[in-house]
Amino acid sequence: MCGHTDECARGMHDCSQLCTNTRGAFACRCHPGFRPDARAASQCRDVDECWEQPGL
Repeated sequence: MCGHTDECARGMHDCSQLCTNTRGAFACRCHPGFRPDARAASQCRDVDECWEQPGL
């Protein structure tokens, strides 16, 4: 009999911020103000809102 493993709860993931359990896997997410790094989606990088939207 096979069981489902919650990788997030068991710490079996490489997400730098948030981990969402999915059936048979997991998904990494970032806190507001951060986005996934283009080179490593499991890692989050800070968004510089002043550089991206000057004058706001």
